[in-house]
Amino acid sequence: MAEPIGVVAATFEFAKIVLEVKQLYSSIRRALQNLQQLLEELEALGEVLETFKEQEAALSAYAPPGVARKCRQRSEKAVQSLKPICDELSKAIKRSRIRGSLRAVLKEDALDKARQVVERAKADFMLAQIAVLKWVVQW
Repeated sequence: MAEPIGVVAATFEFAKIVLEVKQLYSSIRRALQNLQQLLEELEALGEVLETFKEQEAALSAYAPPGVARKCRQRSEKAVQSLKPICDELSKAIKRSRIRGSLRAVLKEDALDKARQVVERAKADFMLAQIAVLKWVVQW
């Protein structure tokens, strides 16, 4: 009786390992695409932040610039901290697609944490923009 249970348990373990390998393979295949998408998002956010920085002087006449400036700087800092990691991984993937992709997958946790920092900074920046717009509308 114990032998069939052992065979069934081994079969489930083997199936679990096969699923994990399949997920890893899928992640490796999508690594370059995910990195390129993240780099595009970072570039777009960088351009928005640069535009807002240029308009900061004009907006300071209507609203207190401190809050918006701090949020913008925090967002810029988050973008600047994530961009080098993405660039490094992108270059590694272009040099050797398999090794670079595997490296990107292994650094996925670090990328996720950095993405969360960028997302929180974006949310703070949007709140600061709303506050500035409220001040402008009140004037």
